[in-house]
Amino acid sequence: MSPLSGSVGTGGNRTSEAVAFFGKMLGGNGSATGSQSWEYNYVTSTTWTVPVGVTRINVLCIGGGGGGSGSRTYGIDLFAEGNGNGGAGGGGGSLMYKTNYNVTPGDVLEITAGKFGEGRLGSQNGEDGGDSIVKNESHGDTIICSAEGGEGGGYSSDSTWPGGTGGSTSQGVGDGGGNGGTGGNGYTPTIEDAATAWGGGGGGAGGYSGNGGNGGQGVTSGGFYISNSATAGSGGGGGGGGKDERSTEGYVINSGGGVGKDGEGSSVESGSAGSNDSAGEGGSEGADGGDGSSLSSSYGGLYGGGGGARSNHDSDDGGDGGEGAVIIIWGCGVSYPKGTAT
Repeated sequence: MSPLSGSVGTGGNRTSEAVAFFGKMLGGNGSATGSQSWEYNYVTSTTWTVPVGVTRINVLCIGGGGGGSGSRTYGIDLFAEGNGNGGAGGGGGSLMYKTNYNVTPGDVLEITAGKFGEGRLGSQNGEDGGDSIVKNESHGDTIICSAEGGEGGGYSSDSTWPGGTGGSTSQGVGDGGGNGGTGGNGYTPTIEDAATAWGGGGGGAGGYSGNGGNGGQGVTSGGFYISNSATAGSGGGGGGGGKDERSTEGYVINSGGGVGKDGEGSSVESGSAGSNDSAGEGGSEGADGGDGSSLSSSYGGLYGGGGGARSNHDSDDGGDGGEGAVIIIWGCGVSYPKGTAT
């Protein structure tokens, strides 16, 4: 069977790459034998027909990470450039899984993998990450599994820009999973802080048996960076750390770690929190968040990590969140949360 086809959209900092993985056919009682898998990139829903011989499936949904907000020039310009608001980090996407869902060969499932939230310029909220959803069109559009995306980092006229809330399992459908971590708040300096404007780190993606970590806060004390307060994930992606960044180039603050798509395996791997000069680690073989050293290396980790925020500059966007994902597996001896990981 050939790979499914789909459209790829562009916008913000990069090409959209929300991902769906279909069908790791592993064989076993009541299942077709062989091995097949599909991947493709898209920004809209697609459909998939349950193959002959498959009567139960296991579904995994990871919501897209929210985008970080930018910054803006603001207040007393003590130095020629750089005085302004630091942006807020995006929230991590949640994870939900559904085990042993009964299907009939020929059932048509509608599948939507959550798009990453795009980072935005100063005075704009980061874009929310998209929800990942699997519905059974053959049975009244019943939602089999869904995971909420993380909120984008906020914009405020006050001194604190609110970090995006992580995706919540209470808004999803499934048998288990974890919440996404909350993005770190941004900060507006006072005259005592000189021209420093710190942004918040991105939140980590939710895990199979725990929540993603929270992003570090963009705070200062007399112009000097203090506690970054990022937290580690619990069976999920780690939270992104804040970063001590005074450069007028406005590098993006560190992003949240993602969560792997193959399950947590025989042991839970939690992502570590980022420090003031590093991003959050991925959990369960997920990708680490971008480290903020440049715009191109500041995206949320795959899958579902929240994007880091912009500091000290108002000409560039905050970091994009990590893509969401949908995975369907079937066959003897495979189910979530362990999945197909070893």
